[in-house]
Amino acid sequence: MFKMKKFKVVVLHTIVYEVDVNAASKEKAENKVKDIDVNTNILDQTDKFDFLAAYQAYECDDDDELTDDEDEFGDEECQPD
Repeated sequence: MFKMKKFKVVVLHTIVYEVDVNAASKEKAENKVKDIDVNTNILDQTDKFDFLAAYQAYECDDDDELTDDEDEFGDEECQPD
């Protein structure tokens, strides 16, 4: 029978917007876009965006614990590799 280890995987989905803005410095440009982002929904309407995803698997504390199937994980903590 095939034995499997238990893992938890963190999934981070992000939307990356590219915004053209006129400002006197990079800091002022960032602050201007931050203000727009916090106070409006205009970034959702831009055509310049991309979707990104990141995945990180964590092995459960008890490395010797194996399972015969893909049952739901218990509440045991998992730590980064």
